[in-house]
Amino acid sequence: MTEYVSPPRLPATRLRGVMNLAERAARALGCTGACRVDLLVTEGENEYVLEVNTLPGMTPTSLLPKIAAEAGLDYPSLCEAILDGAALHAGLPGSEERAMASQRRAPQRSQVNVVEGTTSRSR
Repeated sequence: MTEYVSPPRLPATRLRGVMNLAERAARALGCTGACRVDLLVTEGENEYVLEVNTLPGMTPTSLLPKIAAEAGLDYPSLCEAILDGAALHAGLPGSEERAMASQRRAPQRSQVNVVEGTTSRSR
């Protein structure tokens, strides 16, 4: 029974300041990928960061999918963007790079080798 107001009813200048505060909070904590910054914005000129959620919900009633939808990103595209960001962050190719690579070469089998107590992976 919650009412969501999007975009927020704030003057454009103040909205930019609030968005800047949210981004600074996420960067200060070293967040990457999908995160949600919850803020309290008072009728005066005060804004407070309440929490930075590094694992926001992904159910149909969760805020992150609703926010993404407001920005024009449907649920499957949101999931793909999150996975691409995770792959790129891990030093792995994103979906476009994977698609191009799979067209260039035939599938290969992975092999795991154990050498002197360490594990290495070769293709």
